[in-house]
Amino acid sequence: MVLLNKNAEISINKLTVITDINGLILHKDQILPLAFWQNNKTEIKAKLDNICIWLNSHDNIEALAQDISNIALIALNFPKFGDGRAFTMAHLLRSKLGFKGEIRAIGNPMADQAQFLFRCGVDVIEIPKNQNTQIWVEETTRMSHFYQRSQQNKLTGSRY
Repeated sequence: MVLLNKNAEISINKLTVITDINGLILHKDQILPLAFWQNNKTEIKAKLDNICIWLNSHDNIEALAQDISNIALIALNFPKFGDGRAFTMAHLLRSKLGFKGEIRAIGNPMADQAQFLFRCGVDVIEIPKNQNTQIWVEETTRMSHFYQRSQQNKLTGSRY
């Protein structure tokens, strides 16, 4: 999989989103499901330096509140077109929980959502398979003026 960051730079994904936990052996290159994290925190903290968790759009981000400083990456799953809850989750992770690590969009985000994802606090988007990478790059700079505040504005000190 290919990754796109908020600076319109492309890189290769080195992490695997774990969906089947049966017989799972922990490795540093895994993004673990929230439920697995909740049930195995002690073991995971003992074995991994960089903890990476993924959430579905129906998961409660408050479940991470006590451990937010131990987590390096939170991936937010976009299960289908039209489910925008992950936008809100990204914003709340930054504004309410003060998450400083990487927020990644996974699943099925759409190219025309790229700028909005970055404005909500997402750092990296995993481009879905068989999609034109160049279109995603172009979408990161399609609009040059915005009328509402965003997480990006707070980071740069910009008014808009």
